[in-house]
Amino acid sequence: PALAISADLRRADVRTETVLTPIRPARAMKTALARGAAYAVFIGEEELAGDAVSVRDLAEKRQEMLARDAAVVLIRKGVRGD
Repeated sequence: PALAISADLRRADVRTETVLTPIRPARAMKTALARGAAYAVFIGEEELAGDAVSVRDLAEKRQEMLARDAAVVLIRKGVRGD
């Protein structure tokens, strides 16, 4: 699932970094902010069960669970202004 959403984002011309090792969400967000990311995508047990991802808007500090395709649209619109 992580590689699939990464591939979807890259096809949508969104720069993407994928972390495949399990890390705490707080650490992942800290790392993402340090690298200038606008969004972080999380895939946990609940997301896996629902074929979804959680998207965290790092500037607005809000998070929502979305279908993969909806997440790609949201992130592309947010970072590219489409």
